[in-house]
Amino acid sequence: MKFLFRCNAGPTVGFGHLMRCRVLAQALVCKGYTAAMFGPALSYCSESDRAIFSSWRESSDWSSAADDARQLLLFARSCSANFMVLDDYRINENYQQVLYEAGMHWLQFESSTSRPILADIVLNSSPNVDQEAYARALHNPKGIAMLGPQYSILRPEFRRPAPARRIDALKQVLVMFGAGDDRGAISRMLEVLIPVTSLGVRVMMVSGQHNPNNPLIVKRLAAMSNHRISFVIDPPDIASLMHSSDLAVLAGGTATFEAAACGLPMMIVAIADNQWSQAEAWAENGVAVYAGPLEAIDNARLKAAFIEASKVSSRRSMSIRAQEIVDACGVDRVEDGMTVVAASYAGG
Repeated sequence: MKFLFRCNAGPTVGFGHLMRCRVLAQALVCKGYTAAMFGPALSYCSESDRAIFSSWRESSDWSSAADDARQLLLFARSCSANFMVLDDYRINENYQQVLYEAGMHWLQFESSTSRPILADIVLNSSPNVDQEAYARALHNPKGIAMLGPQYSILRPEFRRPAPARRIDALKQVLVMFGAGDDRGAISRMLEVLIPVTSLGVRVMMVSGQHNPNNPLIVKRLAAMSNHRISFVIDPPDIASLMHSSDLAVLAGGTATFEAAACGLPMMIVAIADNQWSQAEAWAENGVAVYAGPLEAIDNARLKAAFIEASKVSSRRSMSIRAQEIVDACGVDRVEDGMTVVAASYAGG
């Protein structure tokens, strides 16, 4: 069987969609299947991607949902794809209708239940997912739902069960707001949080090469001349940084699942509207302190949230709860379920 992935990635929307598609495609390829990619710019196709995807078609023009769906179908036929994985929040009812009427089958990452879902499998790994809302939204009579953190797609380095974390004095804080545009979040954290950390605390600032704010961050750090602050772009081993840190300050995206798998306590600051509900859910489950949306929260609230998250008692309870919720088996559950469904339609 051949699986075709359609996802959206870039500095504005971030790279979480591409990351989890890579991970899922790699799992499929390791089982002997083949995978192709449609959508992201060719410049995002890495050396490792070329070993995973047999073909990669860039699609930079989005004139309409229906037109993109037709282009996707043409590519699916040209590469003999049997099943699709859709990870793009622009995919609406019109897009799905084109695929459904063409007899295509697919898994869809979907965070909204406000519109009909025609997918064979709908996946949302956020905590506190409304099961009944998805049951109402899923209009495919044979469709199934994969809902909750047990279906979280983690990179291989996070799929080894982490030992219980020792929680003691705060020594290192990891600050990370994704691989794309951080919306000024790192600079804001420099301004607000550094003054409330003790002199013995190291602060590791991590950014992606596609963050347009990197030059400003470098300039501000040079002006501060604070030797306990480090700034790195695209470090090769995020897992090691998470394991060696005592607290993470994160956006509300994919990295929250990785931190949870490591038992790393979190303070979350949402930098996009679609992160709000997930960030709130992590806080409701006792896994994180949610400070609020970046553009709406004042400095006093940011400081108060950071101080609360820094407490030994808070970090201890968050770490234990995180590893209760997120295990290392999500990608296996998704891959197993998807291949069974795909094989049933392929006649194999």
